[in-house]
Amino acid sequence: MHDDRPSAANHGDRVHRVTLAGDYDELNRDQLHEKLMDGLGCHILVDCSAVTYLGSTGLAVFIEVQRQARLAGGDLRLTSLSYIVEAAVRAAGLAPYLMQ
Repeated sequence: MHDDRPSAANHGDRVHRVTLAGDYDELNRDQLHEKLMDGLGCHILVDCSAVTYLGSTGLAVFIEVQRQARLAGGDLRLTSLSYIVEAAVRAAGLAPYLMQ
């Protein structure tokens, strides 16, 4: 069983790194949103290498936070995508917007 708690670290003033593990869906939407929002105004880099499930709710959180980050002068990009995440992002047509 994977730990579904995102971990985050700030590096400098402009980069906010978040490492995700486990499943992301409607059950932990608020937790995911909160961790990503900690990086508003920064370039948020989300390591998805240990994500085992990504539902449409998780994708919606990424898009919502990316929009807010851009308004604050930053951005959000997914990095080190697991196969599951890459498949979900591509199937939703979001690869050009979310993948680094």
